[in-house]
Amino acid sequence: METWLYFGLRLVHILAMAVWIGATVIAPYGFRRTLALGPEHTLPAVDRLLAATTLIIVAGFTTFLSGAALIYVMGGVSVMPTRILVGAGLTLGIYLIGGTISRPAMTKMRAHFAGGGDVAGAMPFIRTFEISINVEMALRLAVLVLMVVKVF
Repeated sequence: METWLYFGLRLVHILAMAVWIGATVIAPYGFRRTLALGPEHTLPAVDRLLAATTLIIVAGFTTFLSGAALIYVMGGVSVMPTRILVGAGLTLGIYLIGGTISRPAMTKMRAHFAGGGDVAGAMPFIRTFEISINVEMALRLAVLVLMVVKVF
């Protein structure tokens, strides 16, 4: 294995992971307070979340693909510690939650606010979104721990 290839992939992997986790923490920060500012702020708040989601998805896939490339250049799945493979599996769960729960909740909020709906009417979507991103973040933290700490 070429040392420069390993370190290049690892650098891309770590930088993408930092954006993936960091953007997920920062993007929804203050979302509830923004919604409380009034109807003129609701749609722009959801639009910001949806825009941040694009960055989060790109960073997440870059993290996953660079991780897969690292596994390949280090000898394949058969030589990887179990914790790395478990972390990769949990990462797929994050994408599943994001694509089937988080993103649909955001698009429903957007449609609701674009149609002139109020915050009270959007509460089911807001709660679903908040719960799903918290589950996603817990999984991201678990993946980070599995990848960094030699737990098994």
